[in-house]
Amino acid sequence: MEYDKSVLMNHSLAAMNELLKLAMIDEPLWVRSLDGSVETLNVEEYARSFTQFNCMKSRDFRTDGTRASRRMINNGLTLMEILMDKNLWMEMFPCIIGKTSTVDVISTSIGGSKSGILQLINTELQMISDLVSVREITFLRYCHQYAKDIWVIVDVSVDMINKGAQQCEIRNCLRLPSGCVVQDLLNGYSKVTWIEHMKYNENVVHHLYRPMVRSGLGFGAQRWMATLQRQSEFLGLMRSFNDPTVGLNGEKNVGMLAQRMTHNFCAGVCGTTHQWKIIQLSKGKDVKLMKRNNISDLGEPSGTVLSATKTIWLPVKHQRLFEFLINEQTRSQWDVLSNISDFMKLMVYIPKDHNIDNNISLFHVNGGDTSTNKKNMMILQDTCTDATGSLLVYATMDSLAMNVVKKKGDPSGVALFPCGIAIVPDSFQDYNTANNFNRILGENDNGFCGGSLVTIGFQMLVKTFHSKKHTIESAKKANGIISGIINGIKTSLKCK
Repeated sequence: MEYDKSVLMNHSLAAMNELLKLAMIDEPLWVRSLDGSVETLNVEEYARSFTQFNCMKSRDFRTDGTRASRRMINNGLTLMEILMDKNLWMEMFPCIIGKTSTVDVISTSIGGSKSGILQLINTELQMISDLVSVREITFLRYCHQYAKDIWVIVDVSVDMINKGAQQCEIRNCLRLPSGCVVQDLLNGYSKVTWIEHMKYNENVVHHLYRPMVRSGLGFGAQRWMATLQRQSEFLGLMRSFNDPTVGLNGEKNVGMLAQRMTHNFCAGVCGTTHQWKIIQLSKGKDVKLMKRNNISDLGEPSGTVLSATKTIWLPVKHQRLFEFLINEQTRSQWDVLSNISDFMKLMVYIPKDHNIDNNISLFHVNGGDTSTNKKNMMILQDTCTDATGSLLVYATMDSLAMNVVKKKGDPSGVALFPCGIAIVPDSFQDYNTANNFNRILGENDNGFCGGSLVTIGFQMLVKTFHSKKHTIESAKKANGIISGIINGIKTSLKCK
Protein backbone atom coordinates (compact mmCIF):
# COMPACT_ATOMS: atom_id res chain seq x y z
CA MET A 1 0.00 0.00 0.00
CA GLU A 2 1.34 3.44 -0.98
CA TYR A 3 1.70 6.13 1.68
CA ASP A 4 2.58 9.79 1.35
CA LYS A 5 6.13 10.33 2.60
CA SER A 6 5.07 13.20 4.84
CA VAL A 7 2.49 10.92 6.50
CA LEU A 8 5.16 8.30 7.17
CA MET A 9 7.54 10.88 8.59
CA ASN A 10 4.87 12.34 10.90
CA HIS A 11 3.97 8.82 12.04
CA SER A 12 7.63 8.13 12.88
CA LEU A 13 8.13 11.45 14.68
CA ALA A 14 5.09 10.78 16.87
CA ALA A 15 6.50 7.30 17.64
CA MET A 16 9.89 8.81 18.54
CA ASN A 17 8.29 11.29 20.93
CA GLU A 18 6.43 8.45 22.64
CA LEU A 19 9.58 6.32 22.85
CA LEU A 20 11.49 9.16 24.52
CA LYS A 21 8.75 9.53 27.12
CA LEU A 22 8.73 5.76 27.71
CA ALA A 23 12.49 5.91 28.24
CA MET A 24 12.35 8.81 30.72
CA ILE A 25 9.29 7.99 32.85
CA ASP A 26 9.67 5.45 35.67
CA GLU A 27 7.01 4.36 38.16
CA PRO A 28 4.08 3.90 37.96
CA LEU A 29 4.42 3.43 34.19
CA TRP A 30 7.10 0.74 34.63
CA VAL A 31 7.19 -2.04 37.22
CA ARG A 32 10.68 -3.26 38.08
CA SER A 33 11.43 -6.98 38.50
CA LEU A 34 12.72 -8.23 41.86
CA ASP A 35 16.30 -8.52 40.59
CA GLY A 36 16.08 -5.16 38.81
CA SER A 37 17.18 -6.61 35.46
CA VAL A 38 14.04 -5.71 33.52
CA GLU A 39 10.97 -3.52 33.81
CA THR A 40 7.45 -4.40 32.65
CA LEU A 41 4.99 -1.89 31.23
CA ASN A 42 1.95 -1.09 33.37
CA VAL A 43 -0.66 -1.46 30.60
CA GLU A 44 -3.41 0.39 32.47
CA GLU A 45 -1.14 3.34 33.25
CA TYR A 46 0.02 3.38 29.61
CA ALA A 47 -3.62 3.50 28.39
CA ARG A 48 -4.26 6.53 30.61
CA SER A 49 -1.12 8.40 29.60
CA PHE A 50 -0.77 7.58 25.87
CA THR A 51 -3.53 7.54 23.26
CA GLN A 52 -2.06 7.85 19.75
CA PHE A 53 -0.72 4.28 19.49
CA ASN A 54 -3.03 2.68 22.06
CA CYS A 55 -4.78 0.09 19.90
CA MET A 56 -8.28 -1.19 20.46
CA LYS A 57 -8.60 -4.06 22.90
CA SER A 58 -9.18 -7.60 21.64
CA ARG A 59 -9.68 -10.74 23.65
CA ASP A 60 -7.13 -12.71 21.66
CA PHE A 61 -4.41 -10.05 21.69
CA ARG A 62 -1.99 -9.30 24.49
CA THR A 63 0.43 -6.46 25.09
CA ASP A 64 4.09 -7.22 25.70
CA GLY A 65 5.97 -4.17 27.00
CA THR A 66 9.44 -4.37 28.58
CA ARG A 67 12.40 -2.05 29.21
CA ALA A 68 16.04 -2.78 30.02
CA SER A 69 19.19 -0.63 30.33
CA ARG A 70 22.88 -1.49 30.19
CA ARG A 71 26.30 0.10 29.75
CA MET A 72 27.74 -0.87 26.37
CA ILE A 73 31.26 -0.89 24.95
CA ASN A 74 30.15 0.89 21.74
CA ASN A 75 29.32 4.57 21.40
CA GLY A 76 26.07 5.89 19.97
CA LEU A 77 27.35 6.51 16.46
CA THR A 78 28.68 2.95 16.16
CA LEU A 79 25.38 1.48 17.35
CA MET A 80 23.45 3.63 14.84
CA GLU A 81 25.68 2.35 12.03
CA ILE A 82 24.87 -1.24 13.06
CA LEU A 83 21.13 -0.86 13.63
CA MET A 84 20.52 1.06 10.39
CA ASP A 85 22.31 -1.51 8.20
CA LYS A 86 20.19 -4.63 7.69
CA ASN A 87 23.18 -6.97 7.30
CA LEU A 88 24.93 -5.66 10.41
CA TRP A 89 21.61 -5.76 12.30
CA MET A 90 21.16 -9.45 11.47
CA GLU A 91 24.78 -10.13 12.39
CA MET A 92 24.22 -8.48 15.77
CA PHE A 93 21.02 -10.46 16.51
CA PRO A 94 21.48 -13.81 14.69
CA CYS A 95 19.09 -15.77 16.93
CA ILE A 96 16.31 -13.17 17.04
CA ILE A 97 16.09 -12.03 13.41
CA GLY A 98 15.17 -14.74 10.93
CA LYS A 99 15.09 -12.64 7.78
CA THR A 100 14.87 -8.92 7.03
CA SER A 101 14.66 -6.69 3.98
CA THR A 102 14.52 -2.95 3.38
CA VAL A 103 11.36 -2.24 1.36
CA ASP A 104 11.98 1.47 0.87
CA VAL A 105 14.15 4.35 2.05
CA ILE A 106 11.73 7.20 2.69
CA SER A 107 14.25 9.73 3.96
CA THR A 108 18.04 9.88 3.71
CA SER A 109 20.60 11.10 6.21
CA ILE A 110 21.47 14.64 7.21
CA GLY A 111 25.08 15.74 6.74
CA GLY A 112 26.41 12.24 6.09
CA SER A 113 25.38 10.81 9.48
CA LYS A 114 22.61 8.28 10.10
CA SER A 115 20.40 10.95 11.64
CA GLY A 116 17.26 11.56 9.60
CA ILE A 117 17.13 8.17 7.84
CA LEU A 118 13.65 6.67 7.63
CA GLN A 119 13.29 3.11 6.29
CA LEU A 120 10.36 0.77 5.66
CA ILE A 121 11.38 -2.74 6.73
CA ASN A 122 10.01 -6.30 6.59
CA THR A 123 11.33 -8.61 9.31
CA GLU A 124 10.82 -12.05 10.85
CA LEU A 125 11.39 -12.17 14.62
CA GLN A 126 11.81 -15.60 16.18
CA MET A 127 12.11 -17.61 19.36
CA ILE A 128 14.16 -20.77 18.96
CA SER A 129 11.27 -23.20 19.23
CA ASP A 130 8.97 -24.93 16.78
CA LEU A 131 6.04 -24.18 19.12
CA VAL A 132 6.21 -20.37 18.86
CA SER A 133 5.17 -18.79 15.56
CA VAL A 134 7.48 -16.35 13.89
CA ARG A 135 6.42 -12.71 14.22
CA GLU A 136 6.30 -11.18 10.73
CA ILE A 137 6.10 -7.40 10.83
CA THR A 138 6.34 -4.43 8.48
CA PHE A 139 7.47 -1.30 10.25
CA LEU A 140 9.13 2.07 9.93
CA ARG A 141 12.57 2.58 11.44
CA TYR A 142 13.69 6.15 12.11
CA CYS A 143 17.09 7.31 13.34
CA HIS A 144 17.54 10.70 14.97
CA GLN A 145 20.32 12.46 16.84
CA TYR A 146 18.24 13.96 19.62
CA ALA A 147 21.11 15.87 21.26
CA LYS A 148 24.89 16.06 20.97
CA ASP A 149 25.37 12.86 22.96
CA ILE A 150 21.94 11.20 22.60
CA TRP A 151 20.76 9.04 19.69
CA VAL A 152 17.32 7.50 19.16
CA ILE A 153 16.15 4.67 16.92
CA VAL A 154 12.42 4.00 16.88
CA ASP A 155 10.38 1.26 15.17
CA VAL A 156 6.62 1.46 14.63
CA SER A 157 4.20 -0.58 12.52
CA VAL A 158 2.54 1.11 9.56
CA ASP A 159 -0.77 -0.73 10.10
CA MET A 160 -2.27 2.08 12.17
CA ILE A 161 -1.83 4.90 9.66
CA ASN A 162 -5.01 4.59 7.59
CA LYS A 163 -7.66 3.92 10.24
CA GLY A 164 -5.97 5.22 13.38
CA ALA A 165 -4.92 3.27 16.46
CA GLN A 166 -8.42 2.77 17.82
CA GLN A 167 -9.70 1.08 14.65
CA CYS A 168 -6.61 -0.60 13.22
CA GLU A 169 -6.78 -4.24 12.19
CA ILE A 170 -4.02 -6.27 13.79
CA ARG A 171 -2.93 -9.37 11.92
CA ASN A 172 -0.73 -11.49 14.18
CA CYS A 173 1.57 -8.83 15.55
CA LEU A 174 1.79 -5.05 15.81
CA ARG A 175 4.96 -3.16 16.71
CA LEU A 176 4.09 -0.20 18.89
CA PRO A 177 6.82 2.45 19.42
CA SER A 178 9.91 0.37 20.26
CA GLY A 179 13.62 0.81 19.95
CA CYS A 180 16.50 2.29 21.88
CA VAL A 181 17.81 5.52 23.32
CA VAL A 182 21.62 5.69 23.41
CA GLN A 183 23.52 8.18 25.54
CA ASP A 184 27.26 8.51 25.01
CA LEU A 185 29.46 8.20 28.11
CA LEU A 186 33.17 8.73 28.65
CA ASN A 187 35.87 6.60 26.98
CA GLY A 188 33.71 5.48 24.05
CA TYR A 189 31.08 3.70 26.15
CA SER A 190 27.35 4.36 26.12
CA LYS A 191 24.20 3.75 28.13
CA VAL A 192 21.53 1.96 26.10
CA THR A 193 17.86 1.93 27.13
CA TRP A 194 15.98 -0.67 25.08
CA ILE A 195 12.18 -0.76 24.88
CA GLU A 196 10.11 -3.52 23.30
CA HIS A 197 6.39 -2.86 22.96
CA MET A 198 4.29 -5.29 20.92
CA LYS A 199 0.68 -6.33 20.63
CA TYR A 200 0.36 -9.92 19.45
CA ASN A 201 -2.20 -12.64 18.79
CA GLU A 202 -1.74 -15.15 21.58
CA ASN A 203 -3.56 -17.83 19.60
CA VAL A 204 -0.46 -18.33 17.41
CA VAL A 205 1.66 -19.13 20.49
CA HIS A 206 1.48 -22.71 21.79
CA HIS A 207 -0.41 -22.39 25.08
CA LEU A 208 2.40 -24.03 27.03
CA TYR A 209 4.82 -21.31 25.88
CA ARG A 210 2.40 -18.50 26.72
CA PRO A 211 3.64 -17.90 30.30
CA MET A 212 7.17 -17.53 29.02
CA VAL A 213 6.20 -15.15 26.21
CA ARG A 214 3.95 -13.15 28.55
CA SER A 215 6.85 -12.71 30.96
CA GLY A 216 8.80 -10.84 28.27
CA LEU A 217 11.62 -13.39 28.16
CA GLY A 218 10.67 -14.53 24.67
CA PHE A 219 10.67 -11.31 22.66
CA GLY A 220 11.32 -8.68 25.33
CA ALA A 221 13.94 -6.02 25.94
CA GLN A 222 16.03 -8.22 28.23
CA ARG A 223 16.71 -10.70 25.43
CA TRP A 224 17.62 -7.94 22.95
CA MET A 225 19.94 -6.25 25.45
CA ALA A 226 21.69 -9.47 26.48
CA THR A 227 22.27 -10.33 22.82
CA LEU A 228 23.46 -6.80 21.99
CA GLN A 229 26.03 -6.83 24.79
CA ARG A 230 27.32 -10.32 23.99
CA GLN A 231 27.53 -9.80 20.23
CA SER A 232 29.10 -6.33 20.56
CA GLU A 233 31.99 -7.81 22.51
CA PHE A 234 32.27 -10.82 20.22
CA LEU A 235 32.21 -8.85 16.95
CA GLY A 236 34.72 -6.40 18.44
CA LEU A 237 37.01 -9.36 19.08
CA MET A 238 36.46 -10.59 15.50
CA ARG A 239 37.61 -7.21 14.17
CA SER A 240 40.78 -7.43 16.27
CA PHE A 241 41.73 -10.60 14.39
CA ASN A 242 42.38 -8.44 11.31
CA ASP A 243 45.70 -7.65 13.00
CA PRO A 244 48.16 -10.26 11.63
CA THR A 245 49.74 -10.63 15.07
CA VAL A 246 46.39 -11.66 16.60
CA GLY A 247 44.34 -14.78 15.90
CA LEU A 248 47.19 -16.93 14.64
CA ASN A 249 45.01 -20.08 14.78
CA GLY A 250 42.46 -18.79 12.26
CA GLU A 251 40.06 -17.62 14.97
CA LYS A 252 38.31 -15.07 12.73
CA ASN A 253 37.37 -17.64 10.09
CA VAL A 254 36.33 -20.14 12.76
CA GLY A 255 34.13 -17.47 14.33
CA MET A 256 32.54 -16.57 10.98
CA LEU A 257 31.82 -20.22 10.29
CA ALA A 258 30.23 -20.64 13.73
CA GLN A 259 28.02 -17.59 13.13
CA ARG A 260 26.70 -19.14 9.91
CA MET A 261 26.18 -22.48 11.65
CA THR A 262 24.08 -20.92 14.42
CA HIS A 263 22.02 -18.82 12.02
CA ASN A 264 21.25 -21.92 9.93
CA PHE A 265 20.27 -23.88 13.04
CA CYS A 266 17.80 -21.20 14.13
CA ALA A 267 16.36 -21.02 10.62
CA GLY A 268 15.86 -24.80 10.60
CA VAL A 269 13.98 -24.77 13.90
CA CYS A 270 11.82 -21.73 13.15
CA GLY A 271 11.30 -22.25 9.42
CA THR A 272 12.80 -18.88 8.48
CA THR A 273 15.35 -17.57 5.95
CA HIS A 274 14.63 -20.33 3.39
CA GLN A 275 11.46 -21.76 1.84
CA TRP A 276 10.69 -24.69 4.14
CA LYS A 277 7.93 -27.24 3.54
CA ILE A 278 6.43 -29.12 6.49
CA ILE A 279 6.25 -32.87 5.87
CA GLN A 280 5.41 -34.06 9.41
CA LEU A 281 4.02 -32.24 12.43
CA SER A 282 5.28 -32.89 15.94
CA LYS A 283 2.72 -35.06 17.70
CA GLY A 284 3.26 -37.44 20.59
CA LYS A 285 6.65 -39.10 20.06
CA ASP A 286 6.98 -37.84 16.46
CA VAL A 287 9.27 -34.93 15.62
CA LYS A 288 8.45 -32.00 13.37
CA LEU A 289 10.01 -32.47 9.94
CA MET A 290 10.59 -29.79 7.30
CA LYS A 291 12.49 -29.91 4.05
CA ARG A 292 13.96 -27.49 1.54
CA ASN A 293 15.90 -27.91 -1.66
CA ASN A 294 19.36 -26.39 -1.92
CA ILE A 295 20.59 -25.54 -5.37
CA SER A 296 23.15 -22.78 -5.05
CA ASP A 297 23.69 -21.85 -1.38
CA LEU A 298 27.35 -21.73 -0.41
CA GLY A 299 28.40 -24.11 2.33
CA GLU A 300 25.87 -26.81 1.46
CA PRO A 301 25.88 -29.60 -1.10
CA SER A 302 23.07 -29.52 -3.63
CA GLY A 303 20.11 -31.64 -2.60
CA THR A 304 17.29 -31.87 -0.07
CA VAL A 305 17.98 -30.58 3.43
CA LEU A 306 15.86 -32.12 6.18
CA SER A 307 15.24 -30.31 9.47
CA ALA A 308 13.98 -32.30 12.47
CA THR A 309 12.78 -30.59 15.65
CA LYS A 310 11.22 -31.68 18.94
CA THR A 311 10.31 -29.69 22.07
CA ILE A 312 9.99 -31.32 25.50
CA TRP A 313 9.71 -30.22 29.11
CA LEU A 314 12.34 -31.35 31.63
CA PRO A 315 12.19 -30.94 35.43
CA VAL A 316 15.63 -29.31 35.48
CA LYS A 317 16.56 -25.64 35.91
CA HIS A 318 17.67 -24.21 32.58
CA GLN A 319 21.15 -23.20 33.78
CA ARG A 320 21.83 -26.62 35.32
CA LEU A 321 20.76 -28.34 32.11
CA PHE A 322 22.99 -26.06 30.04
CA GLU A 323 26.00 -26.75 32.27
CA PHE A 324 25.43 -30.48 31.84
CA LEU A 325 25.25 -30.20 28.05
CA ILE A 326 28.47 -28.21 27.69
CA ASN A 327 30.42 -30.52 30.01
CA GLU A 328 32.93 -32.32 27.79
CA GLN A 329 33.23 -35.19 30.30
CA THR A 330 29.55 -36.14 29.94
CA ARG A 331 29.09 -35.36 26.24
CA SER A 332 29.06 -39.00 25.18
CA GLN A 333 26.06 -39.68 27.44
CA TRP A 334 23.66 -37.80 25.15
CA ASP A 335 25.34 -36.76 21.87
CA VAL A 336 24.35 -39.66 19.61
CA LEU A 337 25.12 -37.70 16.43
CA SER A 338 28.81 -37.06 17.07
CA ASN A 339 29.50 -40.62 18.23
CA ILE A 340 32.11 -39.48 20.76
CA SER A 341 33.93 -42.03 22.84
CA ASP A 342 35.62 -40.30 25.75
CA PHE A 343 38.06 -37.68 24.48
CA MET A 344 37.60 -34.10 23.27
CA LYS A 345 40.70 -31.95 22.80
CA LEU A 346 40.09 -28.21 22.69
CA MET A 347 41.88 -26.73 19.66
CA VAL A 348 40.43 -23.19 19.43
CA TYR A 349 38.60 -21.13 22.05
CA ILE A 350 36.97 -17.76 21.23
CA PRO A 351 35.26 -15.96 24.13
CA LYS A 352 32.17 -13.90 23.36
CA ASP A 353 32.05 -11.86 26.54
CA HIS A 354 32.95 -11.98 30.23
CA ASN A 355 30.90 -15.16 30.79
CA ILE A 356 33.19 -18.12 30.02
CA ASP A 357 30.18 -20.21 28.94
CA ASN A 358 29.56 -17.81 26.04
CA ASN A 359 32.12 -18.99 23.52
CA ILE A 360 32.95 -20.62 20.23
CA SER A 361 35.04 -23.77 20.55
CA LEU A 362 36.67 -26.18 18.17
CA PHE A 363 37.34 -29.72 19.40
CA HIS A 364 39.26 -32.63 17.97
CA VAL A 365 37.50 -35.81 19.02
CA ASN A 366 38.04 -39.54 19.13
CA GLY A 367 34.91 -41.19 17.86
CA GLY A 368 33.50 -44.49 18.95
CA ASP A 369 34.14 -45.61 15.38
CA THR A 370 37.82 -46.44 14.76
CA SER A 371 37.69 -45.57 11.06
CA THR A 372 40.02 -42.92 9.65
CA ASN A 373 37.10 -40.52 9.06
CA LYS A 374 36.14 -40.62 12.73
CA LYS A 375 39.73 -40.17 13.87
CA ASN A 376 39.91 -36.99 11.75
CA MET A 377 36.61 -35.60 13.00
CA MET A 378 36.24 -32.18 14.62
CA ILE A 379 33.31 -30.49 16.35
CA LEU A 380 32.63 -26.80 15.91
CA GLN A 381 30.50 -25.53 18.80
CA ASP A 382 28.78 -22.23 19.61
CA THR A 383 27.30 -21.66 23.08
CA CYS A 384 25.58 -18.76 24.78
CA THR A 385 23.53 -18.30 27.94
CA ASP A 386 21.77 -15.53 29.87
CA ALA A 387 18.66 -15.12 32.01
CA THR A 388 16.34 -15.47 29.00
CA GLY A 389 17.69 -18.86 27.92
CA SER A 390 20.63 -20.90 26.68
CA LEU A 391 21.73 -22.25 23.32
CA LEU A 392 24.21 -24.91 22.23
CA VAL A 393 24.79 -25.39 18.49
CA TYR A 394 27.38 -27.71 16.99
CA ALA A 395 28.37 -29.49 13.81
CA THR A 396 30.84 -32.22 12.97
CA MET A 397 33.30 -31.71 10.15
CA ASP A 398 36.42 -33.17 8.66
CA SER A 399 39.70 -31.91 10.12
CA LEU A 400 41.15 -31.34 6.63
CA ALA A 401 38.33 -28.90 5.78
CA MET A 402 38.79 -27.14 9.12
CA ASN A 403 42.53 -26.83 8.56
CA VAL A 404 41.79 -24.90 5.35
CA VAL A 405 39.55 -22.55 7.37
CA LYS A 406 42.15 -22.08 10.10
CA LYS A 407 44.80 -21.22 7.51
CA LYS A 408 42.70 -18.23 6.51
CA GLY A 409 40.82 -19.91 3.71
CA ASP A 410 37.29 -18.86 2.79
CA PRO A 411 34.86 -20.38 5.35
CA SER A 412 31.76 -19.61 3.25
CA GLY A 413 32.26 -22.70 1.11
CA VAL A 414 32.66 -25.18 3.98
CA ALA A 415 29.70 -27.56 4.21
CA LEU A 416 28.17 -28.23 7.60
CA PHE A 417 24.78 -29.22 8.95
CA PRO A 418 24.00 -27.92 12.43
CA CYS A 419 22.60 -29.70 15.45
CA GLY A 420 21.60 -27.97 18.63
CA ILE A 421 19.58 -27.57 21.79
CA ALA A 422 17.75 -24.40 22.86
CA ILE A 423 16.67 -24.07 26.50
CA VAL A 424 14.36 -21.52 28.12
CA PRO A 425 12.96 -21.35 31.67
CA ASP A 426 9.40 -22.64 31.63
CA SER A 427 7.87 -19.74 33.64
CA PHE A 428 5.16 -22.14 34.86
CA GLN A 429 3.35 -21.03 38.00
CA ASP A 430 1.97 -24.40 39.09
CA TYR A 431 2.53 -28.14 38.96
CA ASN A 432 -0.42 -28.92 36.67
CA THR A 433 0.94 -26.90 33.74
CA ALA A 434 4.10 -28.99 33.52
CA ASN A 435 2.17 -32.24 33.84
CA ASN A 436 -0.24 -31.15 31.09
CA PHE A 437 2.69 -30.24 28.85
CA ASN A 438 4.21 -33.70 29.05
CA ARG A 439 0.84 -35.38 28.62
CA ILE A 440 0.27 -33.44 25.37
CA LEU A 441 3.80 -34.07 24.08
CA GLY A 442 3.73 -37.76 24.97
CA GLU A 443 6.23 -37.44 27.82
CA ASN A 444 5.68 -38.84 31.30
CA ASP A 445 7.90 -36.83 33.66
CA ASN A 446 6.52 -35.85 37.03
CA GLY A 447 6.16 -32.08 36.78
CA PHE A 448 7.33 -29.53 39.28
CA CYS A 449 8.02 -25.82 39.10
CA GLY A 450 11.40 -24.60 37.95
CA GLY A 451 11.85 -26.73 34.86
CA SER A 452 12.90 -25.99 31.29
CA LEU A 453 11.37 -26.03 27.82
CA VAL A 454 13.92 -27.75 25.62
CA THR A 455 13.98 -27.67 21.81
CA ILE A 456 16.24 -30.20 20.10
CA GLY A 457 16.96 -29.93 16.39
CA PHE A 458 19.30 -31.10 13.67
CA GLN A 459 19.65 -30.92 9.90
CA MET A 460 20.94 -33.42 7.41
CA LEU A 461 21.18 -34.01 3.68
CA VAL A 462 18.81 -36.73 2.46
CA LYS A 463 17.67 -38.37 -0.73
CA THR A 464 15.06 -36.50 -2.69
CA PHE A 465 11.61 -37.58 -1.51
CA HIS A 466 10.43 -39.51 -4.57
CA SER A 467 7.90 -41.58 -2.65
CA LYS A 468 6.06 -41.91 0.63
CA LYS A 469 8.53 -44.67 1.54
CA HIS A 470 11.47 -42.21 1.54
CA THR A 471 9.51 -39.84 3.78
CA ILE A 472 8.71 -42.64 6.24
CA GLU A 473 12.37 -43.77 6.31
CA SER A 474 13.62 -40.23 6.98
CA ALA A 475 10.98 -39.68 9.66
CA LYS A 476 11.93 -42.93 11.37
CA LYS A 477 15.63 -41.99 11.34
CA ALA A 478 14.94 -38.48 12.68
CA ASN A 479 12.66 -39.80 15.42
CA GLY A 480 15.37 -42.26 16.45
CA ILE A 481 18.14 -39.63 16.63
CA ILE A 482 16.14 -37.15 18.69
CA SER A 483 14.77 -39.90 20.94
CA GLY A 484 18.35 -41.01 21.57
CA ILE A 485 19.36 -37.49 22.62
CA ILE A 486 16.31 -37.10 24.87
CA ASN A 487 16.77 -40.48 26.52
CA GLY A 488 20.49 -39.80 27.09
CA ILE A 489 19.75 -36.50 28.81
CA LYS A 490 16.94 -37.96 30.92
CA THR A 491 18.97 -40.94 32.01
CA SER A 492 22.00 -38.84 32.96
CA LEU A 493 19.97 -36.30 34.92
CA LYS A 494 17.72 -38.98 36.46
CA CYS A 495 14.51 -37.51 35.02
CA LYS A 496 11.73 -40.03 35.48
